[in-house]
Amino acid sequence: MSRQALPPAPFRGRAGGRGTWALGMSLLLVVGVVGPGGAWGQQGKATRPLTRQQQELRRLKKEIEGRQEKLKATTQRESGVIAELHQTEQVLRTEQEALAQVQARLAEVGGRLTEGQVRLQVLRTREAALRRQLRERLAARYKFGEAGTAQLFFSAASYSELAQRQKFMEIILQHDRALLDAYEREAAALQEVQQGIARTHQDLDQPSREREARRRAVARGTCRG
Repeated sequence: MSRQALPPAPFRGRAGGRGTWALGMSLLLVVGVVGPGGAWGQQGKATRPLTRQQQELRRLKKEIEGRQEKLKATTQRESGVIAELHQTEQVLRTEQEALAQVQARLAEVGGRLTEGQVRLQVLRTREAALRRQLRERLAARYKFGEAGTAQLFFSAASYSELAQRQKFMEIILQHDRALLDAYEREAAALQEVQQGIARTHQDLDQPSREREARRRAVARGTCRG
């Protein structure tokens, strides 16, 4: 049997190289489609169930996010409480300053009231004494009467005695006039002191009204807030 003639060596090398190249390209194509980075590999990766570690990581992530939300809400509430506390401290400081002023004012007004009451007692005593003296003088003049006065003048033995009696009556009249003027002054002073005490009582009540007005204003501000 005769052998078929083989192609020349250079021709055989080119044919073998082409076959090897084609085989290599086919393998690369298969690896690209089926391998982990290929289309089939990606599809398998997408549908592959999560591992326990991945599930734990997801759970931890959700837990961290939940805690962050709670922390944010807590921080907001604390900020509101701190702002309210700061406002309350300011109101308290204002009230303390106002209270110190009121106490100083009350001490001053209380001193005026005490002084006025002492003066009132003195004036009442003097006014009562003057009233008693006036009553006695009026009673004496009523008993003596005009006839007695005329008899006092006409019974004088001499002109000098008459002049002395007239001077004595003038002194008595001046004393009565001074007594009456003093009584009127004391009565006016007594009335003035009584009015001053009444005004002092109003001054004592004024701080209470001011505190009540501030309390209502603070309450209205708190309700609006």
